[in-house]
Amino acid sequence: MDINECRTFGGYYSELYLYGRPSLLIPLENLNRNNNKIKFWDYYDDDRKEFERELFETYEHIVFNKNPPDVLKIRKFLRLCRIICNCSDPYEAKRIYLMVFEIFCQYQDSSLLLDLLDTTCLDIDMRVHIFSEAVPENLHYLRDLLPLIKNKKFDSWGLWPNSSGYLANNNVISLYFYKRYFNSIPLLLQHGIHWAYSEDIFVDYCKRLNRNWIASDGLFVESSGRSNHRFFLILLTYHALCHLYFNANSGSLIALQQLWRSIADAFVTSDEMIKSLQRFSSNHRFMDRESAKICGMVKLIYPVVTELGPRSLQHLCRCSVRQRLAYNLRLPDGTKKLDLPMILNEYIDLLSAEGHTVYHPHIVLLTWHRTWTHVKRSPLLLLLPQMLWKKRRIIGESCRNCCGAYD
Repeated sequence: MDINECRTFGGYYSELYLYGRPSLLIPLENLNRNNNKIKFWDYYDDDRKEFERELFETYEHIVFNKNPPDVLKIRKFLRLCRIICNCSDPYEAKRIYLMVFEIFCQYQDSSLLLDLLDTTCLDIDMRVHIFSEAVPENLHYLRDLLPLIKNKKFDSWGLWPNSSGYLANNNVISLYFYKRYFNSIPLLLQHGIHWAYSEDIFVDYCKRLNRNWIASDGLFVESSGRSNHRFFLILLTYHALCHLYFNANSGSLIALQQLWRSIADAFVTSDEMIKSLQRFSSNHRFMDRESAKICGMVKLIYPVVTELGPRSLQHLCRCSVRQRLAYNLRLPDGTKKLDLPMILNEYIDLLSAEGHTVYHPHIVLLTWHRTWTHVKRSPLLLLLPQMLWKKRRIIGESCRNCCGAYD
């Protein structure tokens, strides 16, 4: 039996033993082995296993056949699952998760959701199941799930930049683009879940484009003329644009716009996309008129940008601020605490695109300073309204407060 940490009692399931009444469990280090009242539970005893199974099935039948469902009793049922390690089996964990999840969708009880995650998500496969199948089709559930994971600090989920594990290595954003869960991607990005290169998804993209391709180190650079990271971005963008072209689904375009607002990579041009894909594809007729149209649709992703190349300093600052906020699990609400103008909050929250003019207090102060420099040289100095001085002082204080937020 796998050893799983029990959040309810703060110890390990294999270190919990019966003491007196069956409902009371105490950790191993608190036991006095000379005490006759202690009943050590032998999990390898077949009779006790059978009794435990019958007890569990009976209680499950009583709880889930009640109409309407009793949320409090369902939470007690989940507590029983944690005590007897029932969800150490991935198949059983998935069964219980799906059963309780239907009830959660009806009542939207956050405490029930917390107990459900704490009970069933002991295995990496179960977490992958949630984010690859259960979450994408239910945005309301995703909106409840992300803040709960952050608030309860489930760091092992591997979602944010400072996380580790399977989900972090394979990247949820890349997974959602690959599976075409476009409607969920903006919400993930707003909560600070970052995009990253994913080897498995990259290989699948390459096989779609070139069926004769065989994976080997360095072959991506030789065949496409780009690094793995860059060519992956090109493939991801191209497949999302294909979905937009053939299905007229605006969700893929919105997801692409949000993605490019959140990363520091240089924009992909239509010429770069055409040359890379044509060089990699084994089909010499790959870049027909239709494929060229799809590559030309990159202009829809960032239409306000006039010069393509390295990203602007304004955008790189946005990425840096978002990275720090995401590292501390402060997105999307953390921007409101920076005491910035509303237009800057919207820019950091990915609500406005690169290329739009963002009016910052420093810019306004510079404008006032230039006005004052021009006026003080003229004999009209005495006619300068006192309001000009007041506004200059107020804006200067705003700038100092703004800078202090980043110190």
